[in-house]
Amino acid sequence: MGARGMKTMIFRTLFLNTALIVPSLRQLMAMAVESSHELSVGKP
Repeated sequence: MGARGMKTMIFRTLFLNTALIVPSLRQLMAMAVESSHELSVGKP
């Protein structure tokens, strides 16, 4: 396998990882926003 094949494989892996990571990142962001909102509102 040449350098070109390696590059393609690395890009593919990065792309797949990003596709998997982004949804969980969004979920984490949503959770963080919700918790900070609750904190600013002040729950009893």
